[in-house]
Amino acid sequence: MPRIITSTKRNLIARLLAGGMGYREIVRRTHVSRGTVSTIAAERREEVPEPMRSAVSEWLQPIVTVPKYKCVGCGFDVVVRPCLVCKARAAKRRR
Repeated sequence: MPRIITSTKRNLIARLLAGGMGYREIVRRTHVSRGTVSTIAAERREEVPEPMRSAVSEWLQPIVTVPKYKCVGCGFDVVVRPCLVCKARAAKRRR
């Protein structure tokens, strides 16, 4: 028969999850199963209102997007032109 955890322990687990502690460490400290911790984590995710989720996801987007280019010499996606690999190979050939 499954044991019922107290609301105090449930709140403790929720606080530990919010603090970024891993599931296994929470299991070790609170003596509950990983399934219980996972269930509480899923419940916490459902509690976050949709406007807050979108605000957080917008905040996590990169502020500046850097365009990538295809290097003419080697075909790699590069951010800086000329490709540093091709530039080093050319310098080595010149020696």
